[in-house]
Amino acid sequence: MLVRLTGMLIALVIAAFLGTAVGAEQPPPPSFENLQNRLIKDGFDKQQLEKIYNHKDVELDLSVATVYFRHRESKSNYDQFLEDKTIANARAYLAEHKTDLEATEKAYGVDKEVITAILLVETRLGGYVGVKPVINTLSTLASLSEESKRSLLFNQVSKNGKQSREQVDAWAEKKAAWAYEELKAFLSHTDSSETDPVGIKGSFAGAMGYAQFMPSNILVYGADGSGDGKVDLFVHSDAIASIGLYLKGHGWKPGLDAEKMGKVLLRYNNSTYYANTLLRIRAVLRGSS
Repeated sequence: MLVRLTGMLIALVIAAFLGTAVGAEQPPPPSFENLQNRLIKDGFDKQQLEKIYNHKDVELDLSVATVYFRHRESKSNYDQFLEDKTIANARAYLAEHKTDLEATEKAYGVDKEVITAILLVETRLGGYVGVKPVINTLSTLASLSEESKRSLLFNQVSKNGKQSREQVDAWAEKKAAWAYEELKAFLSHTDSSETDPVGIKGSFAGAMGYAQFMPSNILVYGADGSGDGKVDLFVHSDAIASIGLYLKGHGWKPGLDAEKMGKVLLRYNNSTYYANTLLRIRAVLRGSS
C-alpha cells in the first residue's frame, strides 16, 4: 500500500511539473503596454488607461490589419442600395426623421435626401454599425509602430506570399501613425461624452456610429442635433446633424451641380463609385429619376 501511494505521489509531482513546463512555454498575449506609455506621455490619465487596457475584452486584433491586404473597393456592391425595398426603407426614414432632417437642411444647407443616402449606404440607416470594438481596432493599428507587432502581422500576411516584409513594414508604419492620432481622438471623444470606450463597436477601420465618422472627424464635425449637450453618433439626430456639418465644411451648398456635389461626396469616401451611388439615390428620393 505504501509503495502504491508513493508511486501515486511521484506521478502527481511529475504531472504537475510537466503542466507547469507546458504552461511556461505559452507566451503571454501581446500587450498594449508601450502604447499606454505613449498615451500617458501625451497627457492621458494613467488610471483611466489601465482600466481600459486591463479590461478582458481589450486585445490585439490583427484581423483589422490583414483585411487591408484583402479588401478592394471595386468589389463593393453599391447597386444594392437602389433596389426597390431599400429605397422604400429610405423613404420611410425620411418621413420618420423629417424634423431632424429639415432642421439640418435649414442649419447647414445640406438637403435631407443626400444625408439619408449617406446613412443608407454607410449603415443601412443605422441598422448595421460594425462589430469590431473600436478600442481594439485603433490600438492594434497604432501598436504596429512596434517591430514585434509588425512581425506578428507579417507572419499572417505572408501566408498569401504576395507581400514582402519591406512592403508590410512600410504600410504598417504609415498606418500606425494615422491610427495613433485617431486613437487619441477616440479617447478624447469618449471622455468628453462620458462614454465607455470598450463598448463601442465600429468598422474594421475604426469608423463609428450611424454616420461612420472616424474619431478625428467627430471632434471637428460632430454636432449635437438632439440638444442634450453631447455628441453621440449612435443617436439619429446627432448623426444627421453631423453629416450636414461635415458636408457643409467640405463645400456643400444649395445649388451645386452634380459634378461639384460629387467632389464633396468624395471627401466622405474617396470612391467615385460610392459618390455616384449617393447621387443616384438622392435623385430617386427627390423624384427626379
